[in-house]
Amino acid sequence: MVKELKSHHEDTDRRFELMLEEMKQLRQDVNRQIEVIFASLIQRYEGTYRYCVPLFREWLLEDDVNALLEH
Repeated sequence: MVKELKSHHEDTDRRFELMLEEMKQLRQDVNRQIEVIFASLIQRYEGTYRYCVPLFREWLLEDDVNALLEH
């Protein structure tokens, strides 16, 4: 009985570790996608930023752009 519980606990730990690793990978993938999106919307020019797609300007201004760029 004790061996079965220990084995079950180890299996649960392994699954949890795999889930955490998958979540970490997913977060990295999402962050890369966000960077690509912002790179296409905001262009850096001589130390300033310009909106390449004016249509999204108001949408971006609704968010904390500085915090997003620092991230």
